Amino acid sequence: GLTVGGTGDALAGLTASLIAQGMPHFDAAVTASTVIKRAGVLLFNEYGHAYGTKRVIECIPRILKSV
Repeated sequence: GLTVGGTGDALAGLTASLIAQGMPHFDAAVTASTVIKRAGVLLFNEYGHAYGTKRVIECIPRILKSV
C-alpha cells in the first residue's frame, strides 16, 4: 500500500516535476497528492494491500491521462 518505503519519494518527485513544468507550488502539491491517492485506490482495488512503490509509479501516467 501507500505506507511502504518510497511512496513519499514518488510524491515528492511528482510534485517537483510539476513545479519544474511551471505549475504553482500549491497546485503542484495538491495535484501530486491527488494523483498518488488515485493510484493507491486503483491499485488497492486490483491488488489489495499487496503492491509497492514501483506499481504506484507505473500508474502515474494512467492517472494523469484520466484527469
